[in-house]
Amino acid sequence: MKTIYILIALVIHVITFAQDDNPIFGAVQVTYSSHNNKEDSYYSYENERYLLWEESNGNIDFANVILVQNSHSMGSVTSIKVDKVNQFHTIYYFDWNYSNSYNEVKGVANVKFEIHKRKGVEEYDQAVVAITDSKGLNTLYKGNLVYYKNEFIFHYNLKKAIDNQK
Repeated sequence: MKTIYILIALVIHVITFAQDDNPIFGAVQVTYSSHNNKEDSYYSYENERYLLWEESNGNIDFANVILVQNSHSMGSVTSIKVDKVNQFHTIYYFDWNYSNSYNEVKGVANVKFEIHKRKGVEEYDQAVVAITDSKGLNTLYKGNLVYYKNEFIFHYNLKKAIDNQK
């Protein structure tokens, strides 16, 4: 039941953002997480961690949000590259210029974002996000791609950001 409330809140949040200049076009509900190979999935799940993509003035912002603690790491995405492995597997690589709300730390991280399209009766496409920052922190998140307007718009927004970098 808690999951239903979370999804309703997320949808309302997305609709609210979609009405302004910064629409969210992708969201991953984290179901597995680890930091430097130490699993902490329980923390991510209990504190309702989401990874969000948002368009801002033709650019892309990425956010790592912990809803229960009202904290986030957020920032712009640059140097986007895409690798379409096959029709069911796409990988995006990008640099993330992040800023933490909880400790004022800023930095740059390399991100690898994989989408594994559902092949059968699965409810959601699956996502794997690997983040490596300049301080040596390696973070891995896995989860459900619970929101994206549609595949075309999701890929279109990232492609537009790639084109804006040129």
